[in-house]
Amino acid sequence: MLWPTSHLARWALAFSITLAVEIPLVLRALRADEPQAWRRLSAAFLANAVSHPALFLGLASLVAVTGWVLVLGEIAVVALEAFVYRWRAAASMATALRVSLAANLASFAVGAAIHRLTGWP
Repeated sequence: MLWPTSHLARWALAFSITLAVEIPLVLRALRADEPQAWRRLSAAFLANAVSHPALFLGLASLVAVTGWVLVLGEIAVVALEAFVYRWRAAASMATALRVSLAANLASFAVGAAIHRLTGWP
């Protein structure tokens, strides 16, 4: 089998893909607000380290993640990550929301493409 079957292993792979997509976007998008790359990097990692397991492991263990549940979960993730970008990278709330939305749309699109091409998960 190409993809891991345990829920935790699937989360670790999904988290790795999310980081690979979102971190470069956040590093570039927040450059004007936070000149120190390590602060932008820590903001991107922290935002995802909090939100990704909450959505992938937490929400999925409580309910079937389909349709509106996924949409509401992603909206919560965008908001949470925006607050982290505001706090750690000194971005305005409007900028933080735009960056968070763009990064999450990108990682969601990559995840959807991987699913469409490979059937994972």
